[in-house]
Amino acid sequence: MAEDGESLYQASCIGCHSRMTGGDGTVLYQRDDKIVTSLDALHQRVTHCANSAATNWTEADIEAVTNYLNDNYYHF
Repeated sequence: MAEDGESLYQASCIGCHSRMTGGDGTVLYQRDDKIVTSLDALHQRVTHCANSAATNWTEADIEAVTNYLNDNYYHF
């Protein structure tokens, strides 16, 4: 569910992204030179970040965060 994805994102992602950008971490999704250019690439990026951050997310969690980001930022 998107709500689950948002909760997981808020708990595990936005802090790191905010540190990376020096403020609003959501700018990573809104820049012109996006690394992520497809839904599959988004899923791969979420998987990579979840593993790097040692979130211990399940595949369902990764799907939920992928769907949350797609619904709110990417719109693939």
